[in-house]
Amino acid sequence: MLLTGVVVIACSAGFLMGAGANGSVIAGDAPEQIVSTAVPTEVPAETPPETTPEPVEEVAVELPYTEDEVIILCKTVYGEALVTNSDMEMSAVVWCILNRVDDASGQYPDTITGVVTKSQFHGYEADHPVTERIEWLVRDVLDRWVAERSGATDVGRTLPSEYLFFTGDGWHNYFRTEWQGGTQWDWSLPNPYES
Repeated sequence: MLLTGVVVIACSAGFLMGAGANGSVIAGDAPEQIVSTAVPTEVPAETPPETTPEPVEEVAVELPYTEDEVIILCKTVYGEALVTNSDMEMSAVVWCILNRVDDASGQYPDTITGVVTKSQFHGYEADHPVTERIEWLVRDVLDRWVAERSGATDVGRTLPSEYLFFTGDGWHNYFRTEWQGGTQWDWSLPNPYES
């Protein structure tokens, strides 16, 4: 079925544009005018019924940490590594905590809160501030950790999983595989925070 509709074009600022009798476009200077012309319009003979799109199944991903634990990690990094002024070194503190959470020996709690409050992370203080930089860094490490737990292999770790201990000298932290002895980390992984 072919219907004819009417198109109304209002033109101002001294410029007129409309359609000529043969469908060509015409333009010209003119005072504000209203131009109407017949334009053929196709209308389908039958309108298809409205369909409701299939709902998209949302999969809830349960994160292995809480928002409170994000804050705990921030306050721990502030106390343990802020002085290093190095994103790589600060992130290694977070990885060390997460390594203990994931440790299968049963020697450590399996939550961030448990590891920080019941282990040897003396840098955590409830009144430490949460800075924007540290919070960004902590969330970045947590994203990488979640990806790794989901099967990703090259997530940009700054500390391998076997490093569960560290000591500091007031300027830098030294990560080890054992509390006394073991291997000291040599910072040989690529730094994901260098640009």
